[in-house]
Amino acid sequence: LLDVGKLAFARVFFIACYCFYKSFVLALLQALFGFLSLFSGVSLFSTLQLMLYNVLFTSLPVVLRVFDPSPPPTRSFRFSLLLWIARAAFQAVVVFLFCVLLADEASDLNLVAESAYLAVVATVSLTLLCESSAPTILWAFAVPAVPFSAVVLFVLSSIPGVREFGGTPSLSGGLAALGAT
Repeated sequence: LLDVGKLAFARVFFIACYCFYKSFVLALLQALFGFLSLFSGVSLFSTLQLMLYNVLFTSLPVVLRVFDPSPPPTRSFRFSLLLWIARAAFQAVVVFLFCVLLADEASDLNLVAESAYLAVVATVSLTLLCESSAPTILWAFAVPAVPFSAVVLFVLSSIPGVREFGGTPSLSGGLAALGAT
């Protein structure tokens, strides 16, 4: 009976750490873009993308993780959340460097934002799959999260007026301040 409680605690702790992790990756990427755009109020992601990230693209794997028959062996819980946050910071910086800083001034902000968004969804989904103890039939629903998000973003980007920034999106201000012009 005590072993069942320990396994349940390990599952709940893992899900809590993962929820902090996936939110921190997206928030840190948005904060890094704020530095690049000189805090002009331009958002890298639309509100619809932010909502779909938490509701559709990254919530299903969390629900399926509850049904994982054997969670990973319990490690020391003392530094686990700190390791998840460090992983999130590293992954957000890598996505930022590849997707945002490699774009030039003429790049369309929508394309940069969608590529960064897909990279975050892929990174977060793959991290969860790598942390799973054993793949089950329920994980078959978690694997298509990245192609599904790409299809949804393609459909949404074809609808006029869905992607609104409240201004003229441009990377030129931040890139000029960084000396990249």
